[in-house]
Amino acid sequence: MMCHNNKVKILPVEDWTNRWNHHVREADARTAPHIQRRERGEKHPLEDFLWEYYPLRAGRFRTWYPGIDDDGAVGLERPSSCLVEACIYWNKLAHSRWFRTDDDALTCYLNVPAFVEYRHHGINFLRKLLTKLQNTTPVFGCLGWHEWAMAYKVDELRHSLPLRLGQDRTNAIVEQAHIRCTHFDAYQFFSPQAIDLNMVRPTYETVLDYEQPGCIHVNMDLLRACIQLGPLIPGELLLESYDLARRARTIDMAASPYNCEAIGLKPILIETTEGKAEYIRAQQELAETARPIRAKVLDILSSVSEL
Repeated sequence: MMCHNNKVKILPVEDWTNRWNHHVREADARTAPHIQRRERGEKHPLEDFLWEYYPLRAGRFRTWYPGIDDDGAVGLERPSSCLVEACIYWNKLAHSRWFRTDDDALTCYLNVPAFVEYRHHGINFLRKLLTKLQNTTPVFGCLGWHEWAMAYKVDELRHSLPLRLGQDRTNAIVEQAHIRCTHFDAYQFFSPQAIDLNMVRPTYETVLDYEQPGCIHVNMDLLRACIQLGPLIPGELLLESYDLARRARTIDMAASPYNCEAIGLKPILIETTEGKAEYIRAQQELAETARPIRAKVLDILSSVSEL
C-alpha cells in the first residue's frame, strides 16, 4: 500500500490549539456522565453500550488528532514554551508511535506511510465496505427487531430494565414479527431460540454481501471505523461519529422491548402500525445524517490508500 500524497500542511499554533481546546471541551462534555457513573459503579443501558461494545476509552476520545485533509497529512507547528499545556500536548504527540518531527523539531506530523502500512488490511476492508455502503440504496423496514430477538425466551436479560410487555407477550410478538436482520454483529447475539426465526443468515464472511446503509447498526459502526483509523481521523470527525452512534443507539433502545422510562426514553412501539412508521422515519433520518460522515471517512481512505 502506498500513500498517494506525502505533502504535509502545517497548522500555525493558534489554529491547532483552538481546534485542540475545542475538541477537549466537547469530548469532556460527552464523557463526563460515563466517568461519573463508572466511579459510582452505576450502569446505563444506552450510553454504556458505546463504551463497551466499541473500543472507545475516555482518554483516547479526549485525544485530538489533526488527521488528513485534501492537502494530505496535517502537521502542527511547535508552540512557544510559554504555552505550557500546548507544549506538553505537542511533545506527547511528537514522541508518539506514529508521529515524527522535522529536523529542527519545529513541527510534528503523522507518518502516514508507516501507519497505513501497519493498518493495511483494516484500511482495505473499510474502504471496500464503506464504498459498498455509499453506493447501495438503503433498505428500511427491519424495524429494530434485533433487540427483541435477543430477549426471546431467555432466562436472563441483557439489560437491567424490565420488559415493557412482559416475557410471554414479548415472546409472542417475536414469533409473529417476520424478522429480517442482515447485520451479523446484531444477529450473533440473538437468543439461541431466536436464531432460526431470522429470515437470513448473515455471517462474518458475508458482511460485504449483507450490509446496507439503512441499517441502524451499520451507521452506528462508523464510530468503530473512526476509532480503528486512529490518527488518520480528525478529532472533529471522531466527535461526529460518536454523536451519530449515540443517536442510533437511542433509536435502538427506544424501539427495544425494554421499558426505558427510567432513562427518559419514549418508546417506539414497533409492534404497532404507527410505531413501525415512526421507526422507519427514524431510520431514514439517521441514514441521511450518516451519508456525509461516511463520505468524509472515505475521502480520507482514498487519499492514503491504493488497493
